[in-house]
Amino acid sequence: MSTKFSDHQHASHANSANHVILQTTLLLGLSLALSAGALPANAATVSNLPATTHPTAASRTTTTNLGNAQTWLPDKTLRNWIEKNLQGQVAPAEAGASTPTITDANLAQYLPQLTSLSDANIPITQPRASTTDLLQPGKITDWTGLDKFTNLTEFTVVEADRLNLTGLHQLSFSFAPRLEVLQLQYGGDTQAPDNSQRLWNRQLDLKIPAQTFIDQLLPNNPHLTTLELSGLGLTGGIPHLDHFPLISNVRLNANHLSGKITALPRLHEQPSDQSDQSPLLSVGQNDLSGYLPDLRSLNGTFAYDQNHLLTSLTNLPQHPNYNDNHSAGYDQSFDVGSLGDPSTTPAHPINLSALVQKFQWQVQNATTGQATPTRLKLITNIPPSFSR
Repeated sequence: MSTKFSDHQHASHANSANHVILQTTLLLGLSLALSAGALPANAATVSNLPATTHPTAASRTTTTNLGNAQTWLPDKTLRNWIEKNLQGQVAPAEAGASTPTITDANLAQYLPQLTSLSDANIPITQPRASTTDLLQPGKITDWTGLDKFTNLTEFTVVEADRLNLTGLHQLSFSFAPRLEVLQLQYGGDTQAPDNSQRLWNRQLDLKIPAQTFIDQLLPNNPHLTTLELSGLGLTGGIPHLDHFPLISNVRLNANHLSGKITALPRLHEQPSDQSDQSPLLSVGQNDLSGYLPDLRSLNGTFAYDQNHLLTSLTNLPQHPNYNDNHSAGYDQSFDVGSLGDPSTTPAHPINLSALVQKFQWQVQNATTGQATPTRLKLITNIPPSFSR
């Protein structure tokens, strides 16, 4: 397997205007699709999970004593978003009847019918005083009353800046034990030129360890299969996900995850008659470093582009979420040293090859786990100011 450094060189001042850091970016074809294998012996089993149930016809028409939603769901933006989502999910009271219009006055009657909250097609906006008013972006600041919707199976927000940061620190889905999908994204609004990935140009600034945030959000959700927390500014290392025995799709892109990877979460593999995609763990655009551990026990695809990792993986089949093998582990970058002031001529030529060799690269066979050192080949175009 050939490896090569790209010709990306980024000059940046380090502590003063007289020092320049050369950042050399490594481009590798590193998508990791590991062969399916049995979970380790200590992996959580799914045989004792509570059965997933759905509202019966009787429960869908039960009137509660909550009264007008303005009294128990005080955030008008949240209330407006819920009512719009529910309008597309509510069923008539009986066959042949017209679909009711969801309002503040009758929302409580249809609590069990709300199973999905998503801004993918229904954006989070302020309520309109009339149908002629233009839609204006809204911001949810108070989650009071959300816990009444206990049949939620999906919660998706692709524009997480519509959620108050303080409120996010307090949000918990302990009331929704049937939750299967939780997605909170921010900044993934542009596409790479080859359509291989979303480009994350913005981040929220939660500044909370990923493990702490997940434990707070999802303390009792054993049916969770999909988790995305991207562009939120989460810190710490890669979290463990042991309390989600059915988890198979995890995206933690564009955060501030850092440190060495000592182990990866165990992912659940869906039966082939239920899903044609292998499990996925994606941690691209973070600050993870060091070597990858032995990954033979992970059954699925591991995407780790744009970090600072020193392991290349071989024996990698294609994955439907990526255009090619390069898109899951390419572009590992490293600061290789201070090159001095570019406005002056260096006293001695700079030996970039020597700088590169301080990174002891490793190639791991994703099937056998065998890791061997390899020699790097430097391919670069040195600016004239550096090559004199």
